[in-house]
Amino acid sequence: MRLVASVLACVAVALTVAGCDPSTDKAYFRQGVGTELYRPDVATSSELQDLYVAHICHQAGLAYEAGSCGADGFSPTTWGLFVQAGMNDIDQRCDAYLTWLDNVRRAEAPILKQISDTHTAT
Repeated sequence: MRLVASVLACVAVALTVAGCDPSTDKAYFRQGVGTELYRPDVATSSELQDLYVAHICHQAGLAYEAGSCGADGFSPTTWGLFVQAGMNDIDQRCDAYLTWLDNVRRAEAPILKQISDTHTAT
C-alpha cells in the first residue's frame, strides 16, 4: 500500500513540476495575460512568417514578391493555389509527425518487454 501511495505522490509531483516555467508563471501571476500588444519577439516572428509564405508560394509555383505571391497580390486564382499548397504542406507535416509517433510507440514495446523479462528473470 505504501508503494502505491509513494508512486502516486511521485507521479503527482512530476506532473506538477513538468508544467512549470518560473519566469512566465511569475509574469502571469503579477500581470495576468497582459494588455500589451508589442512583444519583444514580434520582428523575429514576422520574419519567420514571411519565410513561410515565401515557402508556400514556391511550393505553389508562384513567385514571391513583397509579401505576397505574384505581382498582382493574391488574386482569386493565386489565392486558390496558395491555399492548396498550404494544405499540402500541413498534410506533409502531419504525416511526418504521425510517422514519428508510430516509430516512438514501436520503439517502446521492445524496451518494455526487455524490462519485463529482466524483472521476471530476477
